[in-house]
This record gives sequence, structure tokens and C-alpha cells, in this order.
Amino acid sequence: KRYSFGSRDVDPAVARFAERLIESTPIDVVAEFYPAFTEHDKSGALPTFRDVPVLILAGDKDLVTPSSHSEAIADVLPDAELVIVPDAGHLVMLEHPETVTDRLADLLVRSGTVPGANVGGHGSTAQRPGR
Repeated sequence: KRYSFGSRDVDPAVARFAERLIESTPIDVVAEFYPAFTEHDKSGALPTFRDVPVLILAGDKDLVTPSSHSEAIADVLPDAELVIVPDAGHLVMLEHPETVTDRLADLLVRSGTVPGANVGGHGSTAQRPGR
């Protein structure tokens, strides 16, 4: 839980779901994947995305992939939308699904994939309490 989430105040059902996902991954798969953390560098491919809408989203308390990695991507893609979600860890999409959904809805509109009216009340133009 400590490495997946940004706070201890996670819905127990969400925490159990994440634990089951992690536990269901065979150890040999994890062992084979682990070296990729030190060897994987595709930063040279980032300029390919300069002319398309990009969303870079991370949790500010992600211990697996620190937000500094997202900031480095944003430095190469200055037109990208960089969202660092407060009190979120590596599983930001489970901790803050509304924020992730809103940002993805905005990306779909910015990319021209869907008109703004079709994002179903999500995105930065949606009217919600507290905004």
C-alpha cells in the first residue's frame, strides 16, 4: 500500500483491488520486468509527440515513478498538459478517478477526438461543486 498510494486514506475496497492485481502477477514476470527500470530510456522518441496533444499525469507522492520523471517529459514537450495530482501515488487513477477522468476528457476534446459536448459532464468545463 505504501508504494501504490499517496496517502493511507484509501478506500479499503480500492486497496484490496490493487493488492489482488499485484499479487496476481507471477514473480518471474516481475523478475524479468525489473531490469527495465534501469535500462528503459525512450526519451529520444519524445519529440515525435510534439505535434499532438499530450497529457502527462502523475501523483506527487509516487514512489515508483517520481513526478520528476513527468516533469522531464514536460520539459521536452512544452505544449503538453502536465498534471501533478496532490496526495496521489503510483495508482493515481484509482485514488483520484474523477481528476484522471476530467483530464482524459479534456485530452479527447483537445485532440479533436470528441466534441466538448460529448464528454458527459467531465473535463475542465464541467460544472461541479467547489469549482
